Amino acid sequence: MDCQNKKPVRFPTYWRQRAMDPLSPRLLIWEAARATSAASTFFDDITLGKFRQKFRDGGTGANNPIEYLWTEALNEWPDLNEKINCVVSVGTGQPMVKGFEEENLKGLIKSLTSIATDAEQTEVKFANANGHLLDRTNRRYFRLNVTEGVGSFGLEDTEKAGTIASVTREFFEKRDEWQKAEQIRDLLKASGTHAKPNAPCT
Repeated sequence: MDCQNKKPVRFPTYWRQRAMDPLSPRLLIWEAARATSAASTFFDDITLGKFRQKFRDGGTGANNPIEYLWTEALNEWPDLNEKINCVVSVGTGQPMVKGFEEENLKGLIKSLTSIATDAEQTEVKFANANGHLLDRTNRRYFRLNVTEGVGSFGLEDTEKAGTIASVTREFFEKRDEWQKAEQIRDLLKASGTHAKPNAPCT
């Protein structure tokens, strides 16, 4: 996210048809990774480019970037709707706030819940606007998001990796979810294509 105007920024690895972007072609991979991981409570903003622009992670403004990705793809490929084979959106878990009663955690819980809720609202909005990707006979859009058990974990909760793995495994044991995973696998196999050098990295 651009700290100057508080708007999400995309750092493509390809030439963009509809944008003037003097920064991205000169950006190193580690710089883009550092910018997108600069969560304000853990890392400082990063300053990039000759104009000394500051960037941080987009968690508070674009926690679910599916709409930005779709707009970017449509700009590059106007016939995208006819050619797209599979779109997968992966969430970080829906929030679980039960059990947290300490006064000093209320603000954190409220923020986490707000961010997660915004991500789900974005998903619903995107799905409603692109119903053709959800056709039962030709479904091409899938959302994978663990429904309980991990949504309230913070970036500092590295010791809970085992819990995340267990809850995620249980999530995919649900019939609807493993069927979605199998559909995704089949669509990707059927496409028989690999990323091209000028394809967008997201």
